[in-house]
Amino acid sequence: MLTYPEPLPLEEDLNQMRMYVLVRRDILPLAHCICQCTHAVAEFVHYHQNDNTKVWVTCEKTLIVLEASEEQIKEKMEWFGSRHMNYQPFHEPDMSNTLTAVAFQPIKKGLGNEIFGELKLLK
Repeated sequence: MLTYPEPLPLEEDLNQMRMYVLVRRDILPLAHCICQCTHAVAEFVHYHQNDNTKVWVTCEKTLIVLEASEEQIKEKMEWFGSRHMNYQPFHEPDMSNTLTAVAFQPIKKGLGNEIFGELKLLK
């Protein structure tokens, strides 16, 4: 008989780290969104080696990919920047360096829901 681990209590679940990535679904087909997301995450991990990133890479690995317009992306980058939190935009060279995706510093689920709650999951 298979046994499954007990689900985490709600409080612990809210403390898990998630990386949020916003992609420009308004200008990109789904397959390209996935590529742009990957570019943004790879660059984030390369350029922002801090404790949150290390915990996320080694323990968590939960990635939330959301659709966003350029305006919504810039609004979230401004929010993070004003709080000295890391983010990594990706500009696609094959699209005249258009902003296509941005990866944000791993944060706790509860905070992520507050910041990104109005955005839709990438589909």
